Amino acid sequence: MYVQHHLGSQFAGHGEKRLQNRDDEIHRGEIVVEQHHLVKRWPLHFRPRFFKREAMLMFGLVLRLLGHALAIVLQMVERIITLPDAFTGGCDSIMWGLMYHCASMNQTTSDYPESDTIWRPDVTVACVVPRDGRFLLVEENIRGERVLNQPAGHLEPNETLFAAALRETLEETGWDVTLSDFLGVYQWTNPDGNRHFLRFAFAATPLRHDPTRTLDSGIERAIWLSRDEIAAAADRLRSPMVLRNVDDWLGGKRLPLDAIVPMSGGVGPQ
Repeated sequence: MYVQHHLGSQFAGHGEKRLQNRDDEIHRGEIVVEQHHLVKRWPLHFRPRFFKREAMLMFGLVLRLLGHALAIVLQMVERIITLPDAFTGGCDSIMWGLMYHCASMNQTTSDYPESDTIWRPDVTVACVVPRDGRFLLVEENIRGERVLNQPAGHLEPNETLFAAALRETLEETGWDVTLSDFLGVYQWTNPDGNRHFLRFAFAATPLRHDPTRTLDSGIERAIWLSRDEIAAAADRLRSPMVLRNVDDWLGGKRLPLDAIVPMSGGVGPQ
């Protein structure tokens, strides 16, 4: 590349000659650019440097987006594989797994980035509801088997243990109850060793029953059984906590409800 300054009439004649011979110069691998008093020659393979820089930046951005997408897919697959059976009713559908993942994405974890790596047990509630020497149980279908359990279920987000116990009893049996006592916290790991439960058990008094209420999915019926009938069906109990809760109530175990203190807000990690 070179620059030729304005040389009066000599430059004008030189410019006309350049215009006449432009085709020849292109064939020789050059591009002639004439602008006012300047003549510049650039090789045909010339590319401004900023084009290369922007292309590299764009390529890096695309790689970064692909990396984020891959990380999200891996997280979704991990959540689907470890999806709690009790929460989904033993679902075997990838769609259910994706729905569960999308719902969990709404929970804010940015303030506590380690939250996804901390192991957590299943936090559940249960109600021992006695009446005339019998206890309120549910017969439920778990992966094709009919098992017996107290009205029980998982604690939901932004829900107190008290509210969860009342809700689960109503949803699974159609009974409105009032909590009378706290029986205690029961810790149990299933035989496979892959599920760990913390059950908060309450004693409750039955108030009224709605026989027309549709029960939760998987619940076959609500049933009243004596302690001996429950013990005789030991092989059908959802867990050993079922009979233990009944025996603790019969043994007079009672704790005040204010042993549990619901709290919200505050400063610092919750």
